[in-house]
Amino acid sequence: MPKWFKWVFTVMAGVYFAVWLYGALAAAYSSNIKLPIVSSDSVEYATLSDSILHHGTFTGANGSPETFRTPGYPVFVAAVRAVGGGSFFAVTFVQIILVFLIALLIERIGRRLLPGMAGPIAATAFLLSPLTMTMPFYVLSDTLFAFLYALFFYISVDRLEKRFWPYTIVAGIICGVAIYVRPMGIFAVPVFLAPLIVARLPARKIIVAAVSVSVIAALLILPWMERNREETGVFSFSSLAPYNLAYNISMFNAFRNGTSSGSERTKIAETIGLPESSWQDLANSSVLNSYEIGFFKANLFQYGKYHLITSMPFFFSSEIELYRAMNADAFDYQFAQAPNVINKLASGHIGSFLQAIVNPWWKFAERLFWSAIWLAAAYGLWEMRHSRLAWAMAFFIIYLALMTGPIANVRYRLPAEPFIFLLASVGAIFLCEKLRDKTRKKLVVMGA
Repeated sequence: MPKWFKWVFTVMAGVYFAVWLYGALAAAYSSNIKLPIVSSDSVEYATLSDSILHHGTFTGANGSPETFRTPGYPVFVAAVRAVGGGSFFAVTFVQIILVFLIALLIERIGRRLLPGMAGPIAATAFLLSPLTMTMPFYVLSDTLFAFLYALFFYISVDRLEKRFWPYTIVAGIICGVAIYVRPMGIFAVPVFLAPLIVARLPARKIIVAAVSVSVIAALLILPWMERNREETGVFSFSSLAPYNLAYNISMFNAFRNGTSSGSERTKIAETIGLPESSWQDLANSSVLNSYEIGFFKANLFQYGKYHLITSMPFFFSSEIELYRAMNADAFDYQFAQAPNVINKLASGHIGSFLQAIVNPWWKFAERLFWSAIWLAAAYGLWEMRHSRLAWAMAFFIIYLALMTGPIANVRYRLPAEPFIFLLASVGAIFLCEKLRDKTRKKLVVMGA
């Protein structure tokens, strides 16, 4: 580990924990500060952790058994609060530690498996990212999921060959826990299998590892599916998937009809005879599933095109804007977020779309910065096109982006950022080496 990175790591740790201390003291002396619980997701996680801590149950604010959220993150919050005197700031303290563990994993992966200083450079970029400097300070599941995936990736590509069965079992447990933390992770099982292909193992062992990880994860989620069957009569893991699909459909219909997504959800509720307030109940998921199957049969191509285009904010959404918006919510001051302009592109209004993305200037500057990052990452992938490791990282980034669709925003990019920065660092290193070689050759020619 280079000395300069040790200094960066130490200084940034001081910065993160100084900000944490400021937030904790500010919240203690002001009733207007909502830190670290801000968004509706955050409030629900807090409520569920209270249910676990104080009643030993998993029930929402209405007192009914929760089947929309899964217990992974609420149990984590409850466990940390139990040790930390009930404080939600204890949770954010642990999440900051997880951020620095992710940075160490990035550095390790890059140092052992990628050229040059790709690991330390990527880890530094991760610690300096406004997104990374935002998410651990709030009671949200993103940081924990990002850590679990980075740890799974590291075990798959660097440890599996050393002790096959112990690390295969650990990888399977991590996969199962990650699905409990993010129930949509059940659709992201391919991204948990992709790193296994990178492992320096014979093909037979790779297949055994992939099957074993899948079986262990499946066994881990079965008890929760049985719990849901006892509570609702439906043997399923969560109602999140049908609910999110219905939400996506309402956004597509709003785009197509020139209406609002709220009015379109009202129309869906009338069509299926189910009020929106009950969509999160797993007992009603079959009604939503039936409607969604019919919708996609009739609109698959049109929706697919819309889904692809509206996934683009995953790549270019502003981290600075998220940082400012969440701080405004936490510290109770006004900050107006710019409207989403991706629908202008989806409708073919290229001119108005281009005009919208250059304002305000700081968001345009950030988009240019991210364009450079993506170009560097693409160049890194090209230079390492014969490496399975590079393709595994690229697959995770793209797959995660495609899962977001119409609800794409910068928050969902956090688990992918370690791998974005690794590929971009590789690209920057190769580009610098190529420019250095060209300059050296030119100097030799001039000297001759």
